[in-house]
Amino acid sequence: MIALLAAAALAASVRQLYFTSGAVFSAVVEPASRVVLNFPNLGPLAAMFVGPGQNVRRGEVLAQQSITAAVSSVASDHAVLAADRQRLSALARGVPATPATLAEAHAQISRDLATLSAAQSQLNSLRLVSPINGLVVAVGGTVGDLVGSQGVSAGADPAVQVPTSPSSAFFPPAPSSNISSSSPQNPPLLTIDSLGSWVVVAQVPEGDIARVTRARRARVTIDPLGGRPLVAHLRRIVPSPVLVGGSTYYDAVFVLARSRAGLLPGMTANLVIGR
Repeated sequence: MIALLAAAALAASVRQLYFTSGAVFSAVVEPASRVVLNFPNLGPLAAMFVGPGQNVRRGEVLAQQSITAAVSSVASDHAVLAADRQRLSALARGVPATPATLAEAHAQISRDLATLSAAQSQLNSLRLVSPINGLVVAVGGTVGDLVGSQGVSAGADPAVQVPTSPSSAFFPPAPSSNISSSSPQNPPLLTIDSLGSWVVVAQVPEGDIARVTRARRARVTIDPLGGRPLVAHLRRIVPSPVLVGGSTYYDAVFVLARSRAGLLPGMTANLVIGR
């Protein structure tokens, strides 16, 4: 037992030396996943059911465009389908029908089902549904704004929200000869962060990328929370260079092995990579 305790103490000492003697990088805490939601087709926003800071469930309707005509169309198609099914049933119960008559009745029901499916799809496209359990962190528009696949139409006054862009980029990419600058995009209608799992993103100089890749793990201290360091494992190196003052950096994304109460997106952290 004494030998086992001594071995455990030695292992802990080696791990501590491994981390504290390594390179330290400033980092930020981010949710493990972030989704932005927009309507597939352009149209005015008729209703918004959620706001920033609200928890949502997967499958929950968050917003919708005008659905009056679509609901009417679905109801009408249901009625047509029911009537044609009654006709087919009457044919089966009454005077024996010819095979051609029965075939046409079945074909009509197939057409009814296709029409109803298209109408239901149109109705579904007018409702924005959450794909995950998460937290609404930004709403880019208000009722009456023109919204579509490109987000909230330019010219609309966006609601005052937290930034919709992840804070994983400490410095914006600098223009270069092989990178064309794009025009600013419209804000997405909704931005949702996942709950319960977190990543830590550090901006690493290109000279340290190989070292980070070899290490595969890091010790993380969350500055606003203090306390005991957390262990994180490398998920990926983002292959998108960030140019700052003639130097090139890359985002290294580490997954926290355990969550911790009080974590919020954008919190600062220190990430230590071992030798």
